[in-house]
Amino acid sequence: LTADVIRSGSFASVNELVIPAGVPVHFSLTADAPMNSFWIPSLGGQIMVMPGMQTQLNLLADARCTFDGSSGNLSGRGFSRMTFKTRALSQAQFDEWVGRVQGETSVALDEAAFAALARPSEANPVTYYYPVMHDLYTVIYKKYMAMPHSAGDDRMAL
Repeated sequence: LTADVIRSGSFASVNELVIPAGVPVHFSLTADAPMNSFWIPSLGGQIMVMPGMQTQLNLLADARCTFDGSSGNLSGRGFSRMTFKTRALSQAQFDEWVGRVQGETSVALDEAAFAALARPSEANPVTYYYPVMHDLYTVIYKKYMAMPHSAGDDRMAL
């Protein structure tokens, strides 16, 4: 999902990405550890994502289609099943899908739900979350950044 979608308090999905065909999509990507990658080979190259770093990516699906996506980095047990489908829909189908997800989903994605989701797991089903905490992306992104500290304090706050 784009950071703008997450920041809007909209919705989130796990193991499925749905986008409107013919519409440029901008992604702001980060990781919550470990370093990983985001890859939809038929739409664009593999791009690395790291904790405390934002990576930008622009994609465009020219037509309605389903594309395979994956994590492209070895990141532990279950890595080989870290795949997802990207579905490019017509704008009308996309709008209908968004309405359905927001209307049928009652699991909110806040910091506690994200912490549960971030625990090691394998072969998770497609799952939708609505609403999403408005600043969740920023919380994840800034989690690994050094915070200012007083002189003489050698600790790094996270």
